[in-house]
Amino acid sequence: MAKGFFISKTLGIVGIALGLAALATIIALSVVYSQLKQQTNNDTPSPTTAGTSTSPTSASTTGTSTTPSPNTTSTTRGASPSTPGTPGNSTSLPEPSSPPSPQNPWNEWRLPKTLRPENYTVTLQPFLTPDSQGLYVFRGSSSVRFVCLEATDLILIHSKKLNYTDQGGFHVSLRGVDGASAPAISATWEEKSTEYLVVQLSGQLQVNQSYELHSNFTGELADDLAGFYRSEYQEDGQTKVLATTQMQAADARKAFPCFDEPSLKATFAVTLIHPSDHLALSNMPVLEAENVTLEGQEWTRTTFEPTLKMSTYLLAFIVSQFESVRADQNGTLVSKRGREAGSPHTGAGKGGGLEGPPKLGLLPHEPSVLSSRSRFGVGP
Repeated sequence: MAKGFFISKTLGIVGIALGLAALATIIALSVVYSQLKQQTNNDTPSPTTAGTSTSPTSASTTGTSTTPSPNTTSTTRGASPSTPGTPGNSTSLPEPSSPPSPQNPWNEWRLPKTLRPENYTVTLQPFLTPDSQGLYVFRGSSSVRFVCLEATDLILIHSKKLNYTDQGGFHVSLRGVDGASAPAISATWEEKSTEYLVVQLSGQLQVNQSYELHSNFTGELADDLAGFYRSEYQEDGQTKVLATTQMQAADARKAFPCFDEPSLKATFAVTLIHPSDHLALSNMPVLEAENVTLEGQEWTRTTFEPTLKMSTYLLAFIVSQFESVRADQNGTLVSKRGREAGSPHTGAGKGGGLEGPPKLGLLPHEPSVLSSRSRFGVGP
């Protein structure tokens, strides 16, 4: 006879009661969770009602409100700034309390295709002794001529860690070239997050017309191996200071304001004002060198021939006391500059020749567009 399993009546009732209680608890928790989730969704504001209302329409729509980012330093005169739209459209700039719109041209990492540079005229004066604050600085002025490809009321040009001299209340000045009429500047500011100098105009630049943007500025001659920078070395127990460049990949903007993208090629006319006991070199041969007196001190102003059309990152120049070593190698005159002749840093032997393959070999009549660290023996 098979064995059976028996549960008392009392134990069965208790088990059923506990099961019903557990089921009721699960149902109650589900209801509470659903209510809390619904309440959370109701408390979350939509993007169009949180604090300040924003309208993420494109910058080409008339009436779109835009504003510089919190990293912006602005200077305004006259009419309020506006963002460029499609030809003939202009949009207003609201109060700085509004959040920035990513559709603003100055929030983009790439330059708009509205302008094309043609040539730069750049003058730089490095100070190779520290100022009263212990900083090494340089002064500069730059004029860039550009042609307008699409009508626009905005100029964006790269700029990084440059302090501008005020010109009529703005960072820069603008003039028309070859009979073109330039619209007035209504506002200028630096957009530090994207490294732009922003120039807002009161009218449109016209297609196929040329203009010239001029600026005066100062910058730090830092030892950061970027842009126009300072390098030091020891010679006969003394610290020597030189000023040189490393523009690649995107640090020409740290030396002077420029359209700092490789495809935007232009010619460069460079002038360096330097101590008279130093030598200045650049991509091109010297056009003229003259001694001048500035603020009671003697300087040499060295002007170079204009470069070929090239990208900004290929521009190079140096102010130093490096000496020149020249030698004939296989019928080619090779020139190299470095520390005093005969030192191991120049690679020169007792006869002043070059030992081993030269770091730099150029024919005298051929311009170079090498970057500065390959052109000049700056490193130890």
